[in-house]
Amino acid sequence: MKEAKKNIHVTLQLLFFVLVVVSVLVVNEPLLTTFFMGLWIGFLMFNIMTLVKYRIGKADFILLPTNQDQFAKTNALVLGFFVIAISIISNIWFPLFDDFLSIGLGIGSLMVIGSLIAVPLGIFKAANDKLELYGQKDGINIDQVKEIHLFNDQLTVVPFFGARVHILDLQLTYGYAERVEKYLSKSDKAAHIVVKKFIE
Repeated sequence: MKEAKKNIHVTLQLLFFVLVVVSVLVVNEPLLTTFFMGLWIGFLMFNIMTLVKYRIGKADFILLPTNQDQFAKTNALVLGFFVIAISIISNIWFPLFDDFLSIGLGIGSLMVIGSLIAVPLGIFKAANDKLELYGQKDGINIDQVKEIHLFNDQLTVVPFFGARVHILDLQLTYGYAERVEKYLSKSDKAAHIVVKKFIE
């Protein structure tokens, strides 16, 4: 559960699953179950569109590999197949309403598709005068950033004044380090940031 909290997508998937199960086994209200499943489908479709947008180069951010990537991908894949199996079993043994099977299969299929086209989780985004970084609740003012140091397992933000900020849990390669440098050089407000690579 500690690892799941690091990944908002996994947490939301588990939350939707719990809501659907509670609505079926406790509340026993088909309309409420349909509502929760509809929200789940909406979230999954939005997530897939975001993944596709990133893969075709239309996103305004870059994603860096983390130690949580494989966990999130495997978790979504397993949960997707589990939802498919539960939907089929429920339709056979405990029929609730006509659309339950199709909606359940749709949700499970979207989860499997999302896991297959999954991208890294380490958000790196320069927008609205802020630098949004993986694992950081609040953004860092771009004007305050002097340098960014990239290592194999972490990213360090070096400000003009004050303490450094360390982003841990990463799995960086030289290619990703160059991607960060190129991304910042194209930003009007972040082009002044010097990127130093310490990748082995």
